[in-house]
Amino acid sequence: MGPAFKKMLEELYNLKVSYDEFGRPMESCYRDYYGHLYDNIIKKAWEENPLSESVVKKKGKTKKTTPQNLIDRLERYKEGVLLFTTSTKVPFSNNIAEQSVRNTKVKLKNAGCFRSEDGANWYLRIRSYIDSARKHGVNAYEAIRLAFLGTPNLCLGC
Repeated sequence: MGPAFKKMLEELYNLKVSYDEFGRPMESCYRDYYGHLYDNIIKKAWEENPLSESVVKKKGKTKKTTPQNLIDRLERYKEGVLLFTTSTKVPFSNNIAEQSVRNTKVKLKNAGCFRSEDGANWYLRIRSYIDSARKHGVNAYEAIRLAFLGTPNLCLGC
């Protein structure tokens, strides 16, 4: 599954980039083709990693291996995985969102917790402001300086 799935995503990404240059969503024929390819890759992955038949029937779900869990999630969340193909506004990757959350997780890991809910809210507001500044190409220091001067407009060219 690995190489075939990776190749399919790379092809989809390149196709998406070419359509984004024109500000158009990907045509449905491509989405249909890659949707069928996605299903075939998942089907082949299940053949390579079949669910084990438990000898003794127990209550609850049968335990799955790590590859089986991944295949199951990719199968259940197909629409979410391929969502970037339906709209020009949906990015291919969610790295920006993950990076935003990572800072908060590191802060919690180092400090153990926030001392108050107000402190946590202020921390999140400041982080959100700095992340927005970076998205607009504004240096974090410059953004904080502008905020203290009373002009927190991040769109400096506006």
